Amino acid sequence: MYRGVTLTLLPVEICASPSRSAWSDRHFGSIRATIDAVRVRRSLTVGTVAILGVCGVVVGSSDVPSARAPSAALGAPRFVDETAAAGIDHVYGGGFEYAVGGGVAAFDCDGDRKPDLYLAGGANAAALYRNDSPVGGALHFTRVRDAVTDLLGASGAYPIDIDSDGITDLVVLRHGENVLLRGLGNCRFERANERWGLSAAASTVTTAFSATWEAAATLPTLAFGNYVDPASDDPHHLCFDNQLVRPSSSGTSYARPTPLTPSWCALSMLFSDWSRSGRMDLRVSNDAHYYLATEGQEQLWRIAKDSAPTLFTAAPPGRVTSRPPGPDVASTTRRMPLAIGSTPCHGFGISV
Repeated sequence: MYRGVTLTLLPVEICASPSRSAWSDRHFGSIRATIDAVRVRRSLTVGTVAILGVCGVVVGSSDVPSARAPSAALGAPRFVDETAAAGIDHVYGGGFEYAVGGGVAAFDCDGDRKPDLYLAGGANAAALYRNDSPVGGALHFTRVRDAVTDLLGASGAYPIDIDSDGITDLVVLRHGENVLLRGLGNCRFERANERWGLSAAASTVTTAFSATWEAAATLPTLAFGNYVDPASDDPHHLCFDNQLVRPSSSGTSYARPTPLTPSWCALSMLFSDWSRSGRMDLRVSNDAHYYLATEGQEQLWRIAKDSAPTLFTAAPPGRVTSRPPGPDVASTTRRMPLAIGSTPCHGFGISV
């Protein structure tokens, strides 16, 4: 643990605003003052976290602090369960088929800069809760009931502004057809699969998602990670195929999905410019319980503009190896976390 750690809590607009200048103009001064106050000799560490309505800037030193730094350790953080008192009454449930899932999306659906919640329900209905908490007062959430959002079979949800109109939309992952919900403001939504041309299978089980904008596209590219196919007893293909969904040539709707095969029951996905090339490739974390050790593995897909997705494990022309140099697949798989995700402070919300 770092000695002399300072925690500064900053307002939620840091997380909600996509504007880097808003961060700089409003809060850089206070962050700079906090950093200066720590007065370490070297190796300053700064971390940022987003948790339901506040951003915390943690400033710590990996070296010995100056003599003027506090010598007494801070008390342990304390959390109080206020779920029921805040008005949230919700259960994610169902049979074994819902064992993987149970996600929640936190985002602002009514423009008041307070994080509202969309909770997956599994076999139960999903639930949207509007944050009516008074500033500085007790937490209070109000259930917003609507057949559009009270979807059955939801395993998770991701907030994203698909049409870039400034109002956050939702991608709802389900056992069955995945659903795009277009935000209308004031915590109201409309089904938008048909509007945006999303062709979603009615029988898949989706447990992972990620999105990115390619080049100058007006719609984001979507990746859906799918899980176990209960109808399959083929040990070489126990999982539904994952899918990459790109905008059509018109730019106003989506083309038909491209299967990402082989697929090994995705637990999570993340688009990442890991190579610092400007290209966002797709990392997939898979469930080793559902593939043979000689066949399945963690995956990294090359997603190049105007090209079909290809696995980095496929040998490039002129190479003999069937996978890139480096640690063996088994050891890499063991080191991977159960899930990977993205919760950027400059985004439109967080999903876990």
